[in-house]
Amino acid sequence: MPVRAFSTTVGDHIELESGLEHDLVRVLDRDPGVVWIVAQPVKLSWRHSGRRAEKHHTPDLLSVDETDRVTVWDVKRPDATESEEFVLHRVVSEAACRDRGWRYEVFTGLSRIHRHNLMWLHAYRRRPHWAAAYEDGIVADVVRGASLGELVRDSDPQRVSATWHLIWSGRLVVDLTSGLKANTEVTARG
Repeated sequence: MPVRAFSTTVGDHIELESGLEHDLVRVLDRDPGVVWIVAQPVKLSWRHSGRRAEKHHTPDLLSVDETDRVTVWDVKRPDATESEEFVLHRVVSEAACRDRGWRYEVFTGLSRIHRHNLMWLHAYRRRPHWAAAYEDGIVADVVRGASLGELVRDSDPQRVSATWHLIWSGRLVVDLTSGLKANTEVTARG
């Protein structure tokens, strides 16, 4: 299902072909080392086994990190990665990327819990203008050992939304592969 997703990294919408691509954009968008994301970045063409007709493949995404390292992504459900056609696409894409000094990756999705956690945090991807007023206090609470439940139990909705944004941005770290609970451990980064 096509989707038009807003990326905080790009500061604009990205046209995607599937919800699975949107999941990857959420992962990349949350990575502070990623500085650019492009959908449908290149079209590869080649002749296969001496056939006259050209074959084509367009990888799904391209990301660039802060060291200018480029990664080209194909997004496929795990059950689709072994089809003969996709194996050929993967081999051609890997070779083309290697020739340019780029990385090539196949994203097959996230666990249900990890996906739902990112979908929840996605609502807090934009830094609220009041976050600076709360950040030092929230981080101090985390350093003192506050759990996730203690951080979001606060009656001040601005402090709570600042907490969720700090988790989205990676300033606060929780295990997103497990269910988020009141006793979830939180650590501070930086």
